[in-house]
Amino acid sequence: MGLFATGVTIVTAMDGDTPVGVAANSFTSVSLDPPLVLFCVARTSTTWPSIERARKFAVN
Repeated sequence: MGLFATGVTIVTAMDGDTPVGVAANSFTSVSLDPPLVLFCVARTSTTWPSIERARKFAVN
C-alpha cells in the first residue's frame, strides 16, 4: 500500500502578508449546506498554526 498513489490537496492561507500552505492527502467534503470540509494535518505541522490563525483558506 505504500506505493499506492493518492490525490494531493493543497490548503493555502495568508499569515499576515506571508502566504502559507500545506499538502494534505486526506481531504473530503462533509456537507454542502452548510459548506464543510475536512482535511487532516500532522500535529507536528509548523504550518497549521498559521492556517488556523488566518481563519480563511483556499483549497486546490
